[in-house]
Amino acid sequence: MDDVKVIFDQIPIRHDLSSHIMLLGIVQGFFLAFVIFLRAKRKSAINLFGWSLLVQCLVFLDVYLCYTGLMKYMIHFNDSTEFLVLLITPTLYFFLYTLLE
Repeated sequence: MDDVKVIFDQIPIRHDLSSHIMLLGIVQGFFLAFVIFLRAKRKSAINLFGWSLLVQCLVFLDVYLCYTGLMKYMIHFNDSTEFLVLLITPTLYFFLYTLLE
């Protein structure tokens, strides 16, 4: 068990301009999805865009944690959003389909 701790301690924590821009985009995306869910009607097309945005933000949060090295503190979340990547395109497709109908 000590070997794993030594390996985790060698992972550097990286906070640079790119990571700050990524975090701002993620927070803004969560906020926008929250506003869309509060303001949109239950059966409207924009609600699908809110779901798509929420899925994308969850995937990008996973990427952010891996990029900065903060994933070593939340190792149980590592690759937990892999299945959500497959939902990005269908949610955008159904959003555009319902928007055009």
